[in-house]
Amino acid sequence: MILRLALLTSALAIAVACDPTTPTGPVDPDTEADTDADTTPPDSSAIPCPEIWDTELPPLQIDAWTYNGESVLLASPDCCDQYRELRIADTCEYICAPDGGFTGQGDMRCTDFFDTATHVETVWVNRNP
Repeated sequence: MILRLALLTSALAIAVACDPTTPTGPVDPDTEADTDADTTPPDSSAIPCPEIWDTELPPLQIDAWTYNGESVLLASPDCCDQYRELRIADTCEYICAPDGGFTGQGDMRCTDFFDTATHVETVWVNRNP
């Protein structure tokens, strides 16, 4: 019983110490807030396939890949349990979701994507997620 209590207390102490919202030192009330934060909205005119990806809540990032000899775009969603959509670069036509979703395995239509595709470049990043 004492061992369980000690383990529980240790786990709680570690969790509190590792919490990024827990202050780690004295707080200076005269310190200004971070004024370098990028508050400009994402450049929706530069986003590939704007008719597909909602420019109100755009993906966090869009990368160009080569998959099965074709140029494709992979969009990383802005939050959890969502598919990462793979689309044909020229037409924006949906191909599959190689990962993401509740299981993390995508829609199972292109399970070989990460084994066979080649990353080309990051083409768009949401600087204000």
